[in-house]
Amino acid sequence: MRTILWLQNDLRLHDNAALHASLDASELLIVTCWPNPKPWCNNTGMGPQRQRFLAESLQGLNHELTQLGQTLHVSKASPENVLPELVERYEIDRIITSQPQAYNEAQTLEYLERTLDRPLLVTRGNTLFDEAQLPFHLTRYRNTSPHLDNRSSTAPQARPCRRLLTCHHPFPKSAMDSRPKRLRDRT
Repeated sequence: MRTILWLQNDLRLHDNAALHASLDASELLIVTCWPNPKPWCNNTGMGPQRQRFLAESLQGLNHELTQLGQTLHVSKASPENVLPELVERYEIDRIITSQPQAYNEAQTLEYLERTLDRPLLVTRGNTLFDEAQLPFHLTRYRNTSPHLDNRSSTAPQARPCRRLLTCHHPFPKSAMDSRPKRLRDRT
């Protein structure tokens, strides 16, 4: 099954439920979208330190994936534009991602669920504890919070994917350079 693993804010591998859910894929394309962020709490958007931190995190994730025989596809476009194009170009059978926490991310997910003609599997997001690790049962709290649901947190055992889909968009090295543009031009 040809699968896109769409990483949003879940850039760790060791406890990534969406990654575990994609292990049965015959071909896998790992994608994250890093469009120019819209300012939501100030007028300037993401600051340079946050951009550098995110770029370094993506670079580290790409390094970890490379060691596993995979590659991270980073797009500067929005997921609403990128994912449908990749689904069509690579004849993708399904998309797997994790549950978003923020309103705008949830809106994007709802849009994609409505417009894509492929299954979009949403796994639990990264949390401190899985349900089985809690010292109490969540069943008594099920009707008190919309965030508590019946999805299982049990992840299948890891096994390598048979074949990697190759995407012809290289990892953006210029995004990894945190020096100001005027300093980069001197080298």
